[in-house]
Amino acid sequence: MGNIGICDFILPWSWDNSDYTHHICAFYHITIQSGTLDLNPEQFTGQDSKGAFWIKMDDFNVGNSSPLVLKVVDYFTKKSFDFKSVYCKDWVVKD
Repeated sequence: MGNIGICDFILPWSWDNSDYTHHICAFYHITIQSGTLDLNPEQFTGQDSKGAFWIKMDDFNVGNSSPLVLKVVDYFTKKSFDFKSVYCKDWVVKD
């Protein structure tokens, strides 16, 4: 496992008298040793996953992926990490 880089994301977020949230994210390169994807995780209050599945790198886009996922796609595409902050003025949380 190796550290790829750290980046911050500023996203619109209406909560507790705030308009934005600031995420600081650490990205790591990992190797999967074992296990399988959980296609139907238990749903509970606060669960932020509806499951997982494999998709092709070219199929990730702003319509189906979070800014954090798009940062990883950019890293693998360019073979370098962009440390600049990401400001998403119009980001909409996906349902």
